[in-house]
Amino acid sequence: MGEVVADIRGVMDKATKPLPPFYA
Repeated sequence: MGEVVADIRGVMDKATKPLPPFYA
């Protein structure tokens, strides 16, 4: 699950957008 979170963080960093409610 840690890998998924890391991937999401990487995408979010590029998108520069806030985390969706289900990832917050």
